[in-house]
Amino acid sequence: MTDFLDSMQLPNSNEQEELEQLSKDKLRPLFDLTLFEIREEVYRDKGVDLDIELKYDNKYTNFRFIVQLKATETIEENSDGSYSKSIDTSNIQYLFNSGKQAYYVLYHKPSNEFYYASINEFIKKLSNSNENWESQKTNTLRFDSGVNSQVVEEIYRNVLERGKNLRKLNQRIALSSSDNFGKISITDENLSFYSEDEIRDKLEQFGLGLVNEGNSKLVVKAASLVSKNLQLGYAKFNLVTAIANYNLGNMLESLSLLKQAEKDKEDLRKEDLSLLDYFTAKVRYSLGIMTNEEYFEKITTIEESSFIQYYVKIESLGRKHNDGSGVYSLNNYKKDLDELIDGEDVPKSIVNIAKSEYYKYWSMDINLRGLQNSMLVNKEVSSPGIINSIESQQKQIIELEHYHKEIQEKIIKDKDFFNYWLLETYRINYHYESFVISKIISDSEGVLKADNDEIFNRINFLIDEIRKIELKYDEINHIENKIVCMTQEYEMLLFLNKSEEANKLGNEIANIIDLYELRDFKRRFNLLSSGDTKFFRLKEFLEEAIKEHDDKIEKVKVYTDKVAELDEKDKERQSLLGKEIYTIDLFPLGYYSFEKEKLQIFYNILEIKDNKLTEQLEQMFELVIPQLNLFKEIIIEEGYLNGIREYEGLNSWKLACERREKFFENEIIRVKLLP
Repeated sequence: MTDFLDSMQLPNSNEQEELEQLSKDKLRPLFDLTLFEIREEVYRDKGVDLDIELKYDNKYTNFRFIVQLKATETIEENSDGSYSKSIDTSNIQYLFNSGKQAYYVLYHKPSNEFYYASINEFIKKLSNSNENWESQKTNTLRFDSGVNSQVVEEIYRNVLERGKNLRKLNQRIALSSSDNFGKISITDENLSFYSEDEIRDKLEQFGLGLVNEGNSKLVVKAASLVSKNLQLGYAKFNLVTAIANYNLGNMLESLSLLKQAEKDKEDLRKEDLSLLDYFTAKVRYSLGIMTNEEYFEKITTIEESSFIQYYVKIESLGRKHNDGSGVYSLNNYKKDLDELIDGEDVPKSIVNIAKSEYYKYWSMDINLRGLQNSMLVNKEVSSPGIINSIESQQKQIIELEHYHKEIQEKIIKDKDFFNYWLLETYRINYHYESFVISKIISDSEGVLKADNDEIFNRINFLIDEIRKIELKYDEINHIENKIVCMTQEYEMLLFLNKSEEANKLGNEIANIIDLYELRDFKRRFNLLSSGDTKFFRLKEFLEEAIKEHDDKIEKVKVYTDKVAELDEKDKERQSLLGKEIYTIDLFPLGYYSFEKEKLQIFYNILEIKDNKLTEQLEQMFELVIPQLNLFKEIIIEEGYLNGIREYEGLNSWKLACERREKFFENEIIRVKLLP
C-alpha cells in the first residue's frame, strides 16, 4: 500500500545533521541545569554550536564558554585509546578569537561516549609542535579525555575563576596610595592600554593601593610588561614590585628587586624608606638569611613613618607579650595597643589589625587559664581565688564573643576583607585550642569524660571553615597566609588521626615551602610535622602545671601550716572585733576584719602607699568587701588580679605568711563570713 507522501517532493534527511542533533541531546543531561544555562547558536553559525552560561547561587553570572560539537560514528580508536579528528584552521582561529573559554567536544556514537579538548591547550600543543600551523588548511586534534561529572565540575570552576578574574580586570578599580593621590582604570587583560612608561609610572603612584587590596598578582603581571632597562633607576617601582612578589611568595625575586631599590633609595620618601627596610628584613627572615633575633632587632630600629610604624609597633608589642616571661601582661598589651591606634589619622586597616591581634592573644589567655583552672579543680582546690578565676574566665568567654562580633562588624563596614580573613583565622584557632583542651582534660584521671564524637565533629567543621579562608588567600595569591591556613588544617587533620589526608596536605605544604624557599616556614613546619602540635604543647603545659603545683604544695606546706595554726587561734579571738570594723578579702588567705581605727596599721603592714588605691579602698569599705592579692610584693591595684598566676615561687607564700603573722600581732583577724 502506498502513501500520498511517497509522491511528494520533500527535503531529504541528513544523517550527519541527525547525528549532530543526537549528540546535542545526549550532551545536555551532563550539565546540571541549576549550574548551566545552555543556548544553541542558531543565527548564521560560523562554527559555534553551544553558548553556555554559568549560574551561581541561582543567579545568572554572564560568565560563559562556548562549545563546538563534533560527532562521528566512523572514526576508529587510536592505539592509546584516543580519537583523532581533523579541524579546519579557520574554525580554530574563530573559536580562539571569541575571548571566551572554548572547548571542542567529540561524540563517538559507537561507544556512546563524549570526549573534550580545550582550545587553549590545543593551540599550545600546535604552537609547540608546528610553528606553521596557522598556514595549514586543517590541523589534527587528538581527543583523549572523556567527559564525566568531574570534568564538568572542573570546567565550571575554571570558567567561574576566569570570569571573576576578568571581572576584576575589566571593572574600574579605584587604586589609592597611602596619600590618596587618585585613580587608575585597567581595561585590558594584557594592560596594552598603557605604554611601558605609563605602566611603570602608574605602579609607582598606585601600586601600593593595589597590593593593599589584594591585587599583588596584577602588580607583578603589569611589572613584567616593563622592559628591564625602563626599570633601572626607579626605586619606588622596584619597591612596589618587590612587596607584591613577597605577598606571592616569590622571595628571591623580591630580594633582588629590594636590592635594586636600595641602589636608588635617595629618590624614596621617608615613608618608602621605612617600607624598604621593613620588607628587606621580612624577606631575608623568610629566606632564613636573618635569624629571629636579628629580624626583631632590625624592625625595632626602623625609622618611624606615617605608615610602617604601626606594623612594626604591633609586631613588637606582640613579641613582647608572647616572650613567655609573663612580665608584660595582657592588660598592658591592650593598653599600649589602644594608645597606638588612638588617633584620627590612624588608617582603618591598622585599627582592625591591632584589634584582631588583641583578640588572638586574649583568646589564648582564656584558653590557658581554662586549662589551669581545670587542673586546680581536679586537684580539689576550691579557694575563693580559684572560684573567682573560673567565674572570671566564663565571663570573659562571653565578652570575647561580643568583642569578636564588634570587630567583625567594623571590618565588614570598612570593607577590609583581608583583615576579615585574618580575624576568622584567629577565631578558628581559638575554638580549635578550646576543643583540644577539652580532650586533654577528658583524658585526665578523675575527670568526667567529654563527648569525643562531638569534639571531632566540631573540629571537622573548623576544617571546612579554614579551607574557605585558604581559598580566599589562594585567589589573591598570598602565599604566606595560605600556608598558615594549610598548616592549621594539617594540624587539625593530625589531631583527628586522618593520616592519609594529613600526609597528602603535608606534602603539598612542603612542596610550596620548597618552591618558594621559605626557610622559616620550613623550620616551623618541620617542628609541627615532628609532633610539636598544640595538643602536645598544651598537654605538656598541663603536665608541667600539675608537677609545679604538686612541688609547690610540698614547699609551701611549711607556710600554710603556720597560717592554719594562726587561723585556729583567730577562731577564739572573734570577740576582739568591735562593731565599727572593715572587712577585706585577701587572696589566697581568705577574709579578714579589723577595727576602723587600725586602717593605717593595715596599710603599713602591706606597705600600701598609693593614694589612688587607698581612696578606692576606703570608698569600697563602706559599700562592698574589697579584694587584694597578697602574692603581690607591691600592691597598687584592688582585686584578685590574675589570682594564682601572680604566684612567683616560694617567696610569694613566704611574703603572704609574714603578712599573716603581722595581722595576728595587730589583731587583724581571720573571719568566716556567713553565706
